[in-house]
Amino acid sequence: MTREKYLELVNGILVEVFNDILKIEQRVIVSASGAALTINEIHILEAVGPDKPLSMGTVAHRLGISLPALTISVNRLVGKGYVERERLESDRRKVMVQLTRKGRKAYEHHMAFHRKMVDAIVDDLDLGNLPVLVDALKRLRAFFKTRYKRILED
Repeated sequence: MTREKYLELVNGILVEVFNDILKIEQRVIVSASGAALTINEIHILEAVGPDKPLSMGTVAHRLGISLPALTISVNRLVGKGYVERERLESDRRKVMVQLTRKGRKAYEHHMAFHRKMVDAIVDDLDLGNLPVLVDALKRLRAFFKTRYKRILED
């Protein structure tokens, strides 16, 4: 196979995998947990995480989105029963969020999906091939972070 054919093949695979991951991830979470969540809401649950409460500012920073955009989504998640929000008594300007039991359940389904996805990629690879895969993925990440830095910072 020529280099051009490999490049065409890699491009096709990347586009298809990206689109499939987003579509499948949302449907798997919904069917496994009964969660009526969008993919963006699922990623907010992931950013909040199952542990201690986090400030809205911390979550917005993790996601690379504005505080007002996060507030809109968190309001929906509170209404759906996946997130709890509380103002700090010591500083009423600071709002903390954490997952509810329902939110932790959806989070666990999401993380299980990711574990299965990663396992499917690495299970049959020899240990010697993993650095090549990791290097290729790091270069892809660096491409986006360098080439589209301004978009990612918005």
